[in-house]
Amino acid sequence: MKLLMKPLMTSVFALLPAAALAELNVVASFSILADMTAQVGGEYVSVTAIVRADQDAHVYTPSVSDARAVAVADVVFVNGLGFETWADVLIAASGTSAPIITVTDGLPMVIHNEEEHGDEHGEDDHEDHKDHDEHKTNEMDAHAHHDHD
Repeated sequence: MKLLMKPLMTSVFALLPAAALAELNVVASFSILADMTAQVGGEYVSVTAIVRADQDAHVYTPSVSDARAVAVADVVFVNGLGFETWADVLIAASGTSAPIITVTDGLPMVIHNEEEHGDEHGEDDHEDHKDHDEHKTNEMDAHAHHDHD
């Protein structure tokens, strides 16, 4: 997949005005996509990941600071295919006018048979994330309150 995404991101950067590349503010929906974007953009981009490497994009809840980052972005990269269930609401709430690039657009979907594929997360319907979710909610509430002070 990385081999398919690099030409896509390179094409996007090529379409942007040369003057914009010196200060291109990029937001990527999750850390792996942010890493790839930073590799392609190099010294011409400043990349912010909404979901960090130590977080789970499947259950992530965006914060006020995430909306601010998207609002001032020059371009926003998302995975698509339902990976970021929260992305559409975040983008709309941010009011951004930045282009939104869905990196999976145009790529063939591979459907796995559940019996053959298994469940890498375990067959627990994300039960293991409940404590993490409660902690993140409390942490975001604290940050949101701090942002308004």
